[in-house]
Amino acid sequence: DSFTSRSVHSPPYANRHFTSLTVPSTQQSINSTSSCTSSLSCHSSSTDSEGFDHSINNNEAVCGSQNLLHHPDLTVNMRGILVDWLVELADEYKLHVQTLSLAVRLVDDFLGCEPQKGKEVHRTMLQCVGCACMLIASKLEESSPPKVIDFVYISDSTYTRREIVDMEIQVCQTLQFSLHRVTPHSIVHRYLLASGVSSISSSLSNGGYVNRMLIMMVYYFLELGMLSVELSGVPMADDTMENIEAFNHDGTISKPHLLAASAVYLARATLGIRDTSANNSVGNFWSPTLAHYTEYKLCDLEDTVKKLHVLHAGAENCSLKCVYKKYRTNQYLMVANRTVLHPHQLGF
Repeated sequence: DSFTSRSVHSPPYANRHFTSLTVPSTQQSINSTSSCTSSLSCHSSSTDSEGFDHSINNNEAVCGSQNLLHHPDLTVNMRGILVDWLVELADEYKLHVQTLSLAVRLVDDFLGCEPQKGKEVHRTMLQCVGCACMLIASKLEESSPPKVIDFVYISDSTYTRREIVDMEIQVCQTLQFSLHRVTPHSIVHRYLLASGVSSISSSLSNGGYVNRMLIMMVYYFLELGMLSVELSGVPMADDTMENIEAFNHDGTISKPHLLAASAVYLARATLGIRDTSANNSVGNFWSPTLAHYTEYKLCDLEDTVKKLHVLHAGAENCSLKCVYKKYRTNQYLMVANRTVLHPHQLGF
């Protein structure tokens, strides 16, 4: 079957977010994650079946009006909209989660590189960047990758075949054709095995319910993390020189291994999976086996786990809902409906 025949839906949904890329002036900066944490900590510590009231301002944890450093016409909010759309696109057309993860990573690395003069990305071409990066990722990860004409269809003919190909070339040249990336999804399977999941593939099909729930919960947190520009490491116009230099030196300041390990920790905590070799007390969601194979101690995870927890707590009220809606379905065991932990239950 052709790529476009995999869905019974017509493509106009794919362009709906991009009709007007504007940013409400009231939206808060992604760099203000501490304020999100504060709003969580002021809630009651009740842990009844309804959970605590996690009312976070819409998009507070993922969106803002700051401009990207190298593309001044783009903002954090626009990147969030693009990633949200890519999540929906990948789910709608049954692309592998690693394809999605790689596409988002390519978008972030491309936007984080200083472009040639006159090659800055205008907001009208941001969706084209997403199409090009998803096209590249599909060629690397899919056995039957979509064709360029499929992305013309997906974008509702917003871009021509030539424009998408030209953007693909620009992305490849900017990244110097270094297109393989380590992503959280490419390494998290090893961490899940260390967590006690016997086999990822068998667990997804025939394995125990808890194992399948843990896998889906980890994937949920990783996809929520994609929405956060802070976790992605894309340099902002108001970033410190230290952050900018770190990005320019390494190509990215995101830490996929740390993000993957933090997602496993938060999933174990949310599901109440404790280290059986330890006493049944707060703080033993991490095991010596996990510490060995991830090379992260509990103290190394705290900051990233708390950032993921903020995203989890705000997912229902965030206007970027594709990840939340995706993981509320039976296919993903409705893990998005799980009660959000109160901050004091995180084990730190």
